[in-house]
Amino acid sequence: MLNFIKYYLNAKTKHHVDSLFTFDFMSEVLEDDRHFYAFDEMLTFYHRLEKNKQEITWEIAKKPVKSIFKSLRVNDLMGALLFRIANYYQYQNIIEIGNGLHGIWMAQAVPDSKLLLINEEKDWANTLKGYCDKQSWNFEMMVDNQLNNEINISVKMTNVNVVILNSIPINTNLETTFEMILPYLTSNTLVIINQKDQINVKIWERLKTHSNVKRTLDLFQFGLIYFDNGQQDVEHLQIIDKSWKPWSGRFF
Repeated sequence: MLNFIKYYLNAKTKHHVDSLFTFDFMSEVLEDDRHFYAFDEMLTFYHRLEKNKQEITWEIAKKPVKSIFKSLRVNDLMGALLFRIANYYQYQNIIEIGNGLHGIWMAQAVPDSKLLLINEEKDWANTLKGYCDKQSWNFEMMVDNQLNNEINISVKMTNVNVVILNSIPINTNLETTFEMILPYLTSNTLVIINQKDQINVKIWERLKTHSNVKRTLDLFQFGLIYFDNGQQDVEHLQIIDKSWKPWSGRFF
């Protein structure tokens, strides 16, 4: 709660940002309240995972799929925002390291997208892929169970648009992972740090100072890292939908 209060007090609405890129992001993505067809499909997808009592291997032990899903579920509001990000910028090639549900939200936004899920929890990754294949969604999901120096992402995906980093269920250091994936990224790749408000607060602060980073947008639960986008000066902003601060207009 304390972290959210600090974030809330410092977060800016679109009326108090100078960057045209950020203003556009907040106007066209963050404050977009349209309901897309994919949201209903995701709820159906979620319902099936919630009802799945099958036990799979998870961190050595056996656990029901529905229990694992409950611990990893991406809330609907966050999922919808991820979808809108991919939809507005037409991000088509997505990599998620850990979890997998964030990437599925994004991959639905653009036809013929590719989602590469890198997850050490093999059974969970394959379960998600199986469900996605049954849904007949218009994107390709690939699974790799190892993240190491030998992995050649470029073989499976060229021009990576988005990389989503999670601390769980993959047991790895996000800073090390960040450095490992840099060679596969372009100046236009977006990196999303999940759970920034909880276990990744310190990591987020350190990544903001990385020499390659030009802009970051802090949305409390997760953070967005940009490398270029025509940005010359380094900019770090905490932003919030204007509906959370309705009094915060241009003249206040």
